[in-house]
Amino acid sequence: MSLITHRPYLLEQDTTSIEELILASRIGKTLERYPTIWRVRQLLASRVWEPEHDAHVWEGESGRCIGFAYLWRRKQDSPKCSVDFIIHPHVHSAEIFAEILTWASMRAQEVALQLNTDVSLSLATFAGEDVYIQTLQYNDFSLLQDGYDFYMACPLDKHLPEAPLPAGFTLQLLSRKENLAAYQALFGFTHVG
Repeated sequence: MSLITHRPYLLEQDTTSIEELILASRIGKTLERYPTIWRVRQLLASRVWEPEHDAHVWEGESGRCIGFAYLWRRKQDSPKCSVDFIIHPHVHSAEIFAEILTWASMRAQEVALQLNTDVSLSLATFAGEDVYIQTLQYNDFSLLQDGYDFYMACPLDKHLPEAPLPAGFTLQLLSRKENLAAYQALFGFTHVG
């Protein structure tokens, strides 16, 4: 068995290797498979409150990134923690997944101490990912929501009709700094500067 190490995520050092891992995790799958690079970037910038504690990287002997996980919350004081993870398809995923689950549980316990309240920890898998599902069940996770997201597409070689806006509303680009506060209040993101 090869040596696997893990450490906290470092933005400047790990961005490229995380994006490469996301693309590699889609081998034999569609490029739209969750999480997308955009989604990971968005969550790391707006819902991962302490990246140095809330995101973690797993590396193989060569130093190559083979796993990544991050714990995110909608608001910094939220007791509802979610974990997203990515594991390279060419490594023994059960071992890394067990480590990810251990890390996430320990980090959630730290968050509970910081917030001085109980927290919940949720994690999503796909149908057919039996190793992950069995590991979660073994660790007393239960099914919260059954179903699937629908990803839809349309050809862009024809003109899309303009959506009508309700009376009194206008649509504009988010381009002025004075609009950022309203945007942040609406979506609950961290400060956008």
